[in-house]
Amino acid sequence: MQFYFNGHLYELTFDAKPFLKEDGIEISNKTLSILREYINANNINISFVNGQGNPKNTHVIVKELLKVHTIQNVKKAIKKTKEINTIKPFEKPDSILDFDLSISSNIVYLANCSSAKIKADFLEDKPFDVENLHFHNHLGEYRKHLLTLINSGIKIVRKKSGKRFDVKNNFSMSMSAPAYKIYSKGRFFTPANSILWKKVDAKRVYILSALFGIIRADDYLPLYDFAMSDTVDGDVNFAKNYWNNKLNIILRELVDSNCVIVNLMSDNYNSIIDVTLTNKPKLNFNKNDRNVRTKKRGEWLRSQLGC
Repeated sequence: MQFYFNGHLYELTFDAKPFLKEDGIEISNKTLSILREYINANNINISFVNGQGNPKNTHVIVKELLKVHTIQNVKKAIKKTKEINTIKPFEKPDSILDFDLSISSNIVYLANCSSAKIKADFLEDKPFDVENLHFHNHLGEYRKHLLTLINSGIKIVRKKSGKRFDVKNNFSMSMSAPAYKIYSKGRFFTPANSILWKKVDAKRVYILSALFGIIRADDYLPLYDFAMSDTVDGDVNFAKNYWNNKLNIILRELVDSNCVIVNLMSDNYNSIIDVTLTNKPKLNFNKNDRNVRTKKRGEWLRSQLGC
């Protein structure tokens, strides 16, 4: 069983005894306290005392929670089967704007990375470790491969404003900064005011990076220059093709843990994921200019985070 709670992704299993992982790290010594908070916060019908009024032990609580989770999944599957022929891709029966997003800790946001980044002077004296990024168990090897590739001196070409130019990536692994600060100069993250986000805000935002796949906004990154549409050794849109269909497993994990994913990405990035796993906010655009659309999305996220 997986569930998203208080900015963390938990995995609960029972094999002879309960095991609880928080963001991939086992924390079984806190199992009961975390489950108690989760059960109470979500009004799950589980009692912490038995019929004699004595406290239930962790084993019993975990078994009951796993049973409830299984029943809920069966109900969801039945409902999905009934709706499958009536719901069109990217159209949900309930708009995400039909309820107050601020009251649910299970609302998370998905944005794409930015080519505009902070200067090296603003990096922290903290070495970058790819294994510390979220979803390392699924994406770790893909990330390591790309890092090795772009640091090998392979020819990377970018097209901008009709002109082509070479991209150099000899970045240092000895300095890093949180992703929400790294991208804070971008067209989306500037109006979202990400430079002033608190940690609790960053934990609710996920970012699709051309180099690292899906990360969380509080993950520490080095300063790099790699875009989804870059041509690598003659292969056009290399990163776009590289990540295509590799990231849906992350989105499904979030959905299965009862998250509502609010999709704020551009069409280019949306083309490599299953968008039916996400929800788009209803925003009104007065112009077709992509800069206006990106800015509107950023401003909307800022209003939702309250920063």
